[in-house]
Amino acid sequence: MKYVRILPVLLLAAPLAAQEPPRRLALEDALRIAEESNPEYRSAQAEVRVAEARQRQSFGAFLPGVSTSFSLGGSSARTWVGRDPFGKPLPSEQATEQVTSNASQGVDVSIPIFERGRVGEVRASRADRASATAQVAVERDVVRAEVTRRYHAAVRAERMIELEERLLASARERLEATQRLFRIAAQGMTEVLGAEVEVARQEQVVEQARGDARKAKLALGEAMGVIEAADARLTSEPVPVFDPSGLRADSVVALALRVQPRLAGAASAVTAAEHRVGVSRGQRWPVLAARTGLSRSVYGGDSEAFTIFDPSSHADRLLSLGFTVSLPVFDQYRSSTQVAQAEATRARAQETLRSTRLSVERGVRGALIDLENAFRGSQLAERAAKLSQDRLELAREQYRVNAIRFIDLQSVVDRAAQAERDALSARFQFADALASLEEQVGTPVRP
Repeated sequence: MKYVRILPVLLLAAPLAAQEPPRRLALEDALRIAEESNPEYRSAQAEVRVAEARQRQSFGAFLPGVSTSFSLGGSSARTWVGRDPFGKPLPSEQATEQVTSNASQGVDVSIPIFERGRVGEVRASRADRASATAQVAVERDVVRAEVTRRYHAAVRAERMIELEERLLASARERLEATQRLFRIAAQGMTEVLGAEVEVARQEQVVEQARGDARKAKLALGEAMGVIEAADARLTSEPVPVFDPSGLRADSVVALALRVQPRLAGAASAVTAAEHRVGVSRGQRWPVLAARTGLSRSVYGGDSEAFTIFDPSSHADRLLSLGFTVSLPVFDQYRSSTQVAQAEATRARAQETLRSTRLSVERGVRGALIDLENAFRGSQLAERAAKLSQDRLELAREQYRVNAIRFIDLQSVVDRAAQAERDALSARFQFADALASLEEQVGTPVRP
């Protein structure tokens, strides 16, 4: 089965839930798990939530501000000093006690009427959210490309084990052939020992290949955000090698300029900066606001004030309504400074957009060159591997009839083995070059 069901599990000592990799892991599964578990991608998604909160805050500037207050207090006093009819303090033999209480409630509503810049801030926050969303798409493309490359590296490492094991089997066959020739005195002990050394060396190469495969799977798990991917069996093969001459550079660049999320994010940053220039200029305009409030308060002896919660209590009530106009006359050049900073930010955002456009075009054209080189390299490597195998078959026949020495045969074997390794690596280099091109474009690319 190419596609498998993925069950979510909670990893021990991990703050976030991750996806348990299936025992059979296709490339599509690895990409899906990475989009749910990769730390960098999840961090980018968190920034979108912050941008959404800021957008809600900008909308909230059009809504009334409401606040409430409540206070409750009391006091108890005892004094041994009395007063005569004229108000002068006199010593008293009897203490005078006085207990008072107070309570109050209030509601205050502030209603903004006119403040230039609020609409611009709403538009700027909307552009900020679009920029954050574009950054998530950028991070997704980066993660997908990195997971794809590491998946290919892990598959290549597994295929390299198979290749090295075949070479080991071939080395053992040559050892057996050399031992047979030795028994009939056609070869000497030196050749036998040389064949045994070659078997031992190839056994070491196989073990190294197995270790490299385990490390490649660990690197894949790291990119996915689930290190347990090292236990899965990889089932997807790299894309078939195709001739990229059908991909016209101008057409691919034009596609990238339309869909590349880096450009969308830079353009949104320019839009936000332009709106904030208007917001900063709006600081020079007057501000008009209305304010209304309602309060109730009670003062009395003992605990009489606590009856403020009783609607029938004799509480003092106050209803207020007012308007406020604030007109900046001279603010020590703060507004001018804010306008200059906003305009500088806009200029930087515009230059960043232009720089990003140049970077995208350079990246796409460079990735196309790498893809073409990888295609030609793969074709040449396949041809060299085939010729090396034909040469190896001839050398083996010559060795069987004792026409060449063992050292000459081993030289041919080494070159044939290296040609096979190069052909295998060239196939995966083409797949990696295609993944890099799609990362630069921002969408899958096929002729």
